[in-house]
Amino acid sequence: MSSGDAAADTTCSPSPDLFAAQRALADQPGIVLDAEAWEQWEELNGRPARDLPRLREFMQRPAPVFDN
Repeated sequence: MSSGDAAADTTCSPSPDLFAAQRALADQPGIVLDAEAWEQWEELNGRPARDLPRLREFMQRPAPVFDN
């Protein structure tokens, strides 16, 4: 497969590799970051939260499985 073929692939189904990576990370008690990765992590986490109106509206709806 050429690199052009890979770019044209628009499937949205998760790959088995993604599931394997998720399982591997879920089994880890923690993740070790080097200094540069830690700085990037802190920079991302230090940003103010974005307002996501559709998510806010969704989260304010009653849960469908509980009688409120």
